[in-house]
Amino acid sequence: MRGRVAVVTGGASGIGRAIGALAAAEGMRVALIDIDPAVHQTGEELQRGGVEVLTLEADVSNRTAVLEAADRVYDRFGSVELAVLNAGVNCVQAISTISGAVWDWQIGVNIGGIVNGIIAFLPKMIDSGSEGHLVMTSSMAGLIGAAYTAPYVMAKGGIISLGEALFAEMQADGVPLGVSVLCPEAVATGIANDEAHRPAGLPTRYELDPRLADQRKMVAEILAAGASPDAVTEMVFRGVRENQLYILTHPEYAKQMVWARAEAMASGKNPVTPTIEEFAPGH
Repeated sequence: MRGRVAVVTGGASGIGRAIGALAAAEGMRVALIDIDPAVHQTGEELQRGGVEVLTLEADVSNRTAVLEAADRVYDRFGSVELAVLNAGVNCVQAISTISGAVWDWQIGVNIGGIVNGIIAFLPKMIDSGSEGHLVMTSSMAGLIGAAYTAPYVMAKGGIISLGEALFAEMQADGVPLGVSVLCPEAVATGIANDEAHRPAGLPTRYELDPRLADQRKMVAEILAAGASPDAVTEMVFRGVRENQLYILTHPEYAKQMVWARAEAMASGKNPVTPTIEEFAPGH
């Protein structure tokens, strides 16, 4: 990967930051995109290792902003060989209390951010004729679902289907572009604090659905005790090298839950969907 270019959305912190750091350690030139101004500090830290880093503030739900960011990446580096579409926001709220504005925000970031990244980077990556790889961050929740997280699980399930479709197209067309869908379980990131970047004027989920305060606290605790972003990043790079479509951070747990869902479908029985308390391994 040395000398090639990696672009990472959600690159200021968490898994995105860790991917940018490992890409830099591998000798790649790195572009980090994030709505959080902290992306610039992250870039400065990576540059201390002697690598070339470009940092850009952009809201991935804003297609114009993503296209402009992509133009700057290509102007600076000339190519992109690894695109990691990672930015996302969480939601712990009952469906009946979710406003249209919250739906728009969740879908805009979690699905729109992936779609906008694909529009901005995929055509040029294909046209280059060079080997490359595109990673989309989904979630274990996209495989099995969970109550009180509807916008999130809907979006993450859609990302898995999108990744499967793109993988099939690249294989059918003989394009040397690998595709992976990252499905993390509990990882120690700041996604529980995502409301810091909610659209202006949008009430917090605590205001809209105060009943779920305990569940939100539990989610934060589960995440804090989760796998390290660095460990997940090692899995991502291994998956990229092996052109692995599904990158599962907790494969045995995923297998257990996916089989249970498939058996329910095949038998015509109603699924037993895990609660938030049951969702993470060990909880």
